[in-house]
Amino acid sequence: MNKNILDVFGALIEPQTKDKVKDLTLLFCGINKENRFLKCRASSNTYIDSQTVQQLKEQIKKGMDLNSISFEVEYENVQLKSEYFEDIFKDIKTHHSALNGFFNDASYTFENNTLTITLKHGGANMLEQLGTKKTIKNYISEHFGVFAEVVFDGVLEVSVEENETIAKAAADEIRKEQKEKKFLFALKI
Repeated sequence: MNKNILDVFGALIEPQTKDKVKDLTLLFCGINKENRFLKCRASSNTYIDSQTVQQLKEQIKKGMDLNSISFEVEYENVQLKSEYFEDIFKDIKTHHSALNGFFNDASYTFENNTLTITLKHGGANMLEQLGTKKTIKNYISEHFGVFAEVVFDGVLEVSVEENETIAKAAADEIRKEQKEKKFLFALKI
């Protein structure tokens, strides 16, 4: 496809968002008309924060009267920096809600293709069981084209009681998402 985002969706995008996404190039866009679902993949030579990408998605969704949208950005020639990771994890957690809470107050260091996540509240064992390192590696590879290692350090373990509280909160969040999906599905019928 290789078209500028503004050439395709410019009329749907608000002015303050346009300036932030003006360099996005659409690589692929496909629509499922029956389900009113749009899937797009774009590339950028500059990092665009997750809030801006979310705003872009919402503006396109609203402007096209869609039920849902998937919009992923690949970053070409963008050097991955430690300061991006707090924002990157906001995006990862929107797709993997079970990770909510584990990275609160965490710090991130990215050097020599190794992401070191310094946990403040434990949970490393639970993160390992959830396959979090693989999820993070895949995200970095898909969005930045970098094959990175992921290391957890800092406070790695929590007490059994804290672990149970974290697990319960993650389970509650998953149940909440499932209820919301059922509700949205019921609205479509």
